[in-house]
Amino acid sequence: MFAHKWRQGIFAYHHAAVERGKYFSPETVYLRTLEELVKTQDVNEGWEEAEMKLICEAWKGQTPWKDTLNGMETLKARFIVAALSNGSAKDLIAINRASGVTWDYIVTSDLINAMKPSPEAYKTVIKLLGLKPDEIAMVAAHEYDLEAAKNHGMKTIYIDRDTEDTLINKSALRGRFDLYIESGGLEQLATQLQVQVV
Repeated sequence: MFAHKWRQGIFAYHHAAVERGKYFSPETVYLRTLEELVKTQDVNEGWEEAEMKLICEAWKGQTPWKDTLNGMETLKARFIVAALSNGSAKDLIAINRASGVTWDYIVTSDLINAMKPSPEAYKTVIKLLGLKPDEIAMVAAHEYDLEAAKNHGMKTIYIDRDTEDTLINKSALRGRFDLYIESGGLEQLATQLQVQVV
């Protein structure tokens, strides 16, 4: 599927940029990866840069998983729920307004001039939250994100999503993180934490 290949290209671009110690704005990453992808597909005829920029705006139209809104509200009753995103603040605000998702705190790559999985991204969010690393749990559907967070002393919670980490053997991830949520997403996470947190 075109969209999945585009997303995989975005992740690969992030990793390559971090390895080279570079930062690129989310808009730049979206556009450059789309430009590279269309060269390999039968869709590039007639696509101008202006059209591709318009297509990049589609990322602002993402809808949350069905467990997200209720799960986040339940978690927020007990915890600070913060976002550490490779997106831009402008885009995340647009997504949140369209979807109804609300965060206690938002940290985006353009605000801190760093992309995950760069060490700077995790160090900065730990500092901004004013907590010890082991007082913070990174919740993610991406192995690379959790591995990086773990390397900085954070707790790690893997949420299995059908559309994420599709090239990874997820069964091998069990036991590598503090919690592995196989189904039920954030609602199931809230249920488990209510039992485990005193």
